[in-house]
Amino acid sequence: MGSHRARARALERVERLAGSAADADTLWLEAVAELGRVLTFDRWCALRVDPDSLTGYSGIGDYPIEHHREVPKLIVLDAGLGDLSTTPAMVSAETRAVTLRESTGGHLERAVRWREIYEPLGISDELRVLVADGSGVWGSVMFFNSAGDPAFSEDERALLGTVSGLLAAPLRRDAVRPTETQRTERLPGVLLVGDDLRLYDQTAAARAWCDALGAGEAVPAPVWGVVGSLLAAERGYARPVKARVRADDGTYAVIEADRLGAGGIAVTIRQAGVDEVLELLARAYGLSVREGELVRLVVSGLDTKELAERLSISTYTVQDHLKSVFAKTGVRSRRELVSGLFHHAA
Repeated sequence: MGSHRARARALERVERLAGSAADADTLWLEAVAELGRVLTFDRWCALRVDPDSLTGYSGIGDYPIEHHREVPKLIVLDAGLGDLSTTPAMVSAETRAVTLRESTGGHLERAVRWREIYEPLGISDELRVLVADGSGVWGSVMFFNSAGDPAFSEDERALLGTVSGLLAAPLRRDAVRPTETQRTERLPGVLLVGDDLRLYDQTAAARAWCDALGAGEAVPAPVWGVVGSLLAAERGYARPVKARVRADDGTYAVIEADRLGAGGIAVTIRQAGVDEVLELLARAYGLSVREGELVRLVVSGLDTKELAERLSISTYTVQDHLKSVFAKTGVRSRRELVSGLFHHAA
């Protein structure tokens, strides 16, 4: 662990980075490079996170191919609450940063992912950080140490807890960042996967969705996350078997899973509707409940007088709410607001 002065300089550089216009991948790479000056780790992985389902997607990292092959199982374990210090468990405990060694009380064998994945890969500990603020969790980063490396320290965990809050705002912005890429209209698709985490079949439309969501993966990370949520729900955990994630062209997909009567799991991927996109926009832009309700009514085509009547407020109050919404979302008119929504949704 670096000196107090080195840690302070690293935080200053991460804070400057957080205020830049960097996209998510650039943010991860540059932030991890800065943290590498004061932290000891030899591999890492970062994911963007859907704040409603806590499903991770659009990953980036630096780790060996042997680790990469275990990613589906790691994601299922995390989504399924079947292990210690998972992202949902950390949210429930209101914890921003935790080591696997700490969460197991020093008995790493209590963790399924250590017994079945990390120990064979030579990993001695995991330091997990949730990138979160008052509006939700927008990302997660896992740092890994190998056998023989120094243990993660309390100072390192505290440092990353501070970094969590710094990186949340830029990840929120990136979640709704306008794209210049041409949006692709895609039909709903279906994948058939087994409890053994193998892909057995898929429709052509599902393949197109996977190409857009998975950065070359046959089955993208968020699909495994939803599968893990279904397996958790079957064991009695209250988990949403649904996730909303963003494709490469800026459109939003909704992924859902259900058990087939004849065995196996059917995963559907479809384009998100306006209401589903609005839920994310309301979180990302910090809209109040009333402002979110107002935007839904604006999208339905109501004029100012009709909005006032529906919400039981004056037309002046409607205008005040609209001004606030415009300021938060960076648009100048209702037309821009609505067109922005429909740019991302069906």
